[in-house]
Amino acid sequence: MMYNPYANSQQEALPNEVLKKAAANSDGPGHMELKQGLLFYQPAVSGQLRIIKFIPMHYLTKGASSTLSFSFFTAVIFIVLAILAAILTAYYTTKPIIRLTKSMKAVEFQNFDVSVSGIRSDEIGTLERRFNSMLQRIKELIQIDSSLVWISLFNTYYLATLITSDVYRTPAFFVFQ
Repeated sequence: MMYNPYANSQQEALPNEVLKKAAANSDGPGHMELKQGLLFYQPAVSGQLRIIKFIPMHYLTKGASSTLSFSFFTAVIFIVLAILAAILTAYYTTKPIIRLTKSMKAVEFQNFDVSVSGIRSDEIGTLERRFNSMLQRIKELIQIDSSLVWISLFNTYYLATLITSDVYRTPAFFVFQ
C-alpha cells in the first residue's frame, strides 16, 4: 500500500521501477537523488514494512527561491543606501573645499573683502581659519604699504617744494635768467 500526499498536485508520479527498487533495498535506511526530488526509505516493523518518503524538487527549492528573492531585494536596497551615503559624504566633504577655492579665486582677482564663514572643527576648518588669518594679514600689509606710499609721496612733494623754493632764492637763478 502506498500513500501519496501529492496525488492531487500537478507533480508527476514516480516510476514504479524506482519505488520497487527503494522497497526492495534491504540494506537499511537510505535515500535516492532523483531528477524529480529526493526519495528516502527506511525499514519498519521488523523489516516487514518499508516507509518511503518522497520530497518533490519544487518543495525543496521553494524556500531557497524565497530566500534568494529576499536576499536579492535586500542587497539592492543596501547598494542604493550605500550609494546615497557615499554621495552625501562626498557632497558634505567637498562643499567647504569648493567654498574655500571660490574665496581663493576672488583673492586672486584682488577682491580682499571675502572671507570663509561657517568654519568647521576638522582639518578643513583649520584650512579655512588659516585662510581667513592670511587674508587679514594681507589686508594689514596693504594698509601699511598704502600708508608708506602716501608718506613717500608726501616726502617727495615736501622735498620738491623745498628744492624749488631754494632755487628761486639763490642769486644764480636770477643771474641765468
